[in-house]
Amino acid sequence: MAVVGVVTWGLVASSGIHATIAGVMLGLVMSPVPAGRTRHALEPTVNGAILPIFAFVAAFVVIPALSPTQLSPAFWAIVVALPVGKIIGISLFGWLAMRIRPKGAEPALPFADILAAGTLGGIGFTVSLLLANLAFASDGGIRDQAILGVLVGSLIALVLSAFVVSLRARWYRRVASASS
Repeated sequence: MAVVGVVTWGLVASSGIHATIAGVMLGLVMSPVPAGRTRHALEPTVNGAILPIFAFVAAFVVIPALSPTQLSPAFWAIVVALPVGKIIGISLFGWLAMRIRPKGAEPALPFADILAAGTLGGIGFTVSLLLANLAFASDGGIRDQAILGVLVGSLIALVLSAFVVSLRARWYRRVASASS
């Protein structure tokens, strides 16, 4: 399967389509068992080396010498969309998913836990950095501001997540101590 993946990636990249599309397509067509084995085999390398290197290289961003009023709408949209959009989207659809269950069954997660997951969702910035680079490739100034927006939005999401997750952890500790 690795040979097919590498060949597919190479052919897609040389066709002019961004090579990440090859990874998405391969993920969609792999059967679950080999895909799980492949993921299990690659996960330590990806998490321990590839993602940190990607994040390190992608985070080299030029901080524009502009006042906040001169920053582009792309910057402000990303700064707001990462923390707020992720919280709303993940929380809303997580809540809806919890409503789709057998009649009388309790939700698997309380809404506060879904909300905590939504705040954590805004932190992930590697894909956002990739998309900012792709979306604004033709305008370096806007691209740099978009990348800066990803970093600022992720930082805001990180602070919010730390607060919400610590509240949930405190609640769970209180419940555990009350039950013992």
